[in-house]
Amino acid sequence: MLRSIILIFLFTIPMAVLSNEISIEMIGKVDKKSIFEDDLCDLEYKITNNSTGTIYKISLGIDGWDDRGSKFDELLSFSVDNNDGRFGYKKVGKGESASFTGGSFKGTCKYLETLKVENIKPQNCVIRMLPENIDCNDIITLLPGSTELKID
Repeated sequence: MLRSIILIFLFTIPMAVLSNEISIEMIGKVDKKSIFEDDLCDLEYKITNNSTGTIYKISLGIDGWDDRGSKFDELLSFSVDNNDGRFGYKKVGKGESASFTGGSFKGTCKYLETLKVENIKPQNCVIRMLPENIDCNDIITLLPGSTELKID
């Protein structure tokens, strides 16, 4: 009887509860101008949190490469994060998604072809109830979405 109850319980738990992942899906590329009229390319993306708890801070360093294999220059440093646009971070609850626009590559978006994620440092991965033995590099997936960008 107890074995039957356990099996029923295990098969009725939603897979999202058992999974521990964060997906970052690229939504779009946005061309804009700097205050000096230089071309800049920003990325729009959606963070979906299917991890253990609320994301308080997530920040991935990203390198961009053009269609000729040359690395894009960055304005300051390029990162995909949950920055709220001011001096803080927007919380992303467990099971929720939020959209952001971030970073600036120098140049126009039409030449941006490939993104490469740098290793995520522990101080840039603050998630409630994330076990000590879990590495953010293992649970975060960057997806090209509708942008047709290649992800390395």
